[in-house]
Amino acid sequence: MSGNAKFRWFLLAPIVLALLAIVTSPVISWVGELEDAQEQVRQNPNDAGAHYHLGISYSEVGQYQNAIIHLKKAIQIKPDLAKAHHSLGFVYQKNGQYQEAIISYKEAIRIKPDNADVILAHINELEKIIVKIRPSQPIHEPPEKQFVSVGTGFLFSKGNYIITNYHVVKNSGSILAKFMNGETVKAKVVAKDIRGDIAVLKLTDVPPFSVAQIKLGDSSQARMGEKVFTIGYPASNLMGERPKYSEGVINAVTGLKDDPAFFQVSLPIQPGNSGGPLFNQRGEVIGITTASLSSLAIDAMGAIPQNVNYAIKSSFVKNLLSTVPDLMLSKLMLANTGIVVIPSEPKNSLPDFIEQVSKNIVLIETRE
Repeated sequence: MSGNAKFRWFLLAPIVLALLAIVTSPVISWVGELEDAQEQVRQNPNDAGAHYHLGISYSEVGQYQNAIIHLKKAIQIKPDLAKAHHSLGFVYQKNGQYQEAIISYKEAIRIKPDNADVILAHINELEKIIVKIRPSQPIHEPPEKQFVSVGTGFLFSKGNYIITNYHVVKNSGSILAKFMNGETVKAKVVAKDIRGDIAVLKLTDVPPFSVAQIKLGDSSQARMGEKVFTIGYPASNLMGERPKYSEGVINAVTGLKDDPAFFQVSLPIQPGNSGGPLFNQRGEVIGITTASLSSLAIDAMGAIPQNVNYAIKSSFVKNLLSTVPDLMLSKLMLANTGIVVIPSEPKNSLPDFIEQVSKNIVLIETRE
C-alpha cells in the first residue's frame, strides 16, 4: 500500500466504523448510533476512542457544540490522536469556526505529516473564506451558542402542530419554533417515533400569523424520477434565518440497503434541513428530509458521495399522527384538502405556493 493510500486510510478508517453501523442498520438511525456512543463513554469515561466516536456521532446529528466537547476530551486524554484533531477541524468548519478549524487541521498535520494534501486543501479553502468574509477585521472566537441543535419543522394544519425529525429535538430541555418574522414560540414534544426519527410538537401559544393547511400526500404513489422540493433552514448560523428552497428528484423509492421507509432524493440536504417537508409537484408533503450520506462515507464507497440524501416517507408520519390523542388532529390528518401547485394557473404558480407555505416552515432551536 502506498504512503498516500496509508495516510488516507489513517484519516478515514476510524470514522468508517460509525458509518458501517448506519449502513447495516435496517433504518437510518443516527439516534441509535448516538445512544450507543453515549453508553460507551458512560462505561469508559477515560477512553479517548469512546469520546472520539461520541463526538463523531454528535456531529452526524448536527449537535456541533457537543461534538466539539467530546473531541476535545479525546485530545485531552490522548494529545497525539491525530484523527481527533482532524475531526475537530471538520466540526469547527461545519460550525463556521474557521480559524479554530485551521488550527486543528494544522495540528493533525504536525502529528501525522505524511501526504497531508487533503487537509491542506481544507486549510486553503478556509483561509480564502476568512479573507472574503472579514477582509479588514481581526478574527475573534465566536460566542458560545446557547442552542445545542437546530433544524427545520413545519406546521401542517391550523392546530398548532409541528412535524420534524426526532434527532433535532432529542434530549432538549426547551424547544423554540422561530417563524419568518423572527418571532419565537415555545413547543413541546407530544409524540415521537425514535426508530423512524419523527417527532410531533405542539406550540404552547398560537403562531404569530395565520398559516395554511398542508396536505400530507400518499408516499406509496411516488415514483422514481418524480420531481420534489423542500423549504428549510440549512446552516442557519452561516446562511441566515430566511427559508431556503431546493429541488431535485426521487432517485429511488427505497433508502440505504433498500430500506422501504425512506426515499433517496437528489435535492441537497444540509445541516439544518433535517425535519423539513418534502413536497411533490402537487404541493403535497410526501416525506420529511432526514439525512445525507456525508463525505465520511468515502472509504466504504470508494469515492466521495455525490448528493446522496434521504427522506422518511409520509406514510410513517401519518402512523405517528394517529397516536396523538387529539380528535381534531386526526380529522386534519385524514382530510383530503390542502394547497395544490398548478403551474399552468398564474394564481397557483410555484413561487406563489412557496411564498404562502413558507409561513408554515419554522426554524427549530433546542436548548439543554
